[in-house]
Amino acid sequence: MRIAAATALGAVVAGGIAAAVVWMSTESAQFALDAARIFAVGGAIGGAIGGALAWRRGQRRLALVAGAIGAMLMCCLISLATPFYTQIPWPSPQAFPGAEVTVSTSGGSWGMTRIQEYTVQRSIDEVRAHYEREMRRYCVGQWRFAPLPDCKGYTTCLEAECRIRRPGMEQFFTVTLRATPDEQTECRQMNSWED
Repeated sequence: MRIAAATALGAVVAGGIAAAVVWMSTESAQFALDAARIFAVGGAIGGAIGGALAWRRGQRRLALVAGAIGAMLMCCLISLATPFYTQIPWPSPQAFPGAEVTVSTSGGSWGMTRIQEYTVQRSIDEVRAHYEREMRRYCVGQWRFAPLPDCKGYTTCLEAECRIRRPGMEQFFTVTLRATPDEQTECRQMNSWED
């Protein structure tokens, strides 16, 4: 029973800390809810570990205190690990093999974006087939290549977007293919992830 109480205390302590810190640092309700959820789960895990360790060592009276300390330690660990997790994109579809890729990265209020652009001496069907194989590996939900309405100077323009499997954060991948009259394919990949 005390272990359950320690777990609950851990979640409450962690959620309270997260809510207070986020409330003081942002006006975004969605960001506050996301942060509180992550810290509450971490606090519950830390609380359970701390409470269980104290209980097993015969320190039943200290189980709640150990749960609170475990929750705080887990919150600190999450705080240290989060910047690394948010700055690094998860694996996503790779560029066409052998392509010389130009990469640019930018950030905004929502998150980070990495754009890769290149041109290959391949048909748009070959490049699309490559991306369809890649997207089957990484994407979740419905996705498909669809023609773009505005295709100035190109013979064919296709675009597909998918969501990438990533716990706790949003990550999207968009690929745009444009076939040139001289049978090359221009590709623009945009990988965006929440920070």
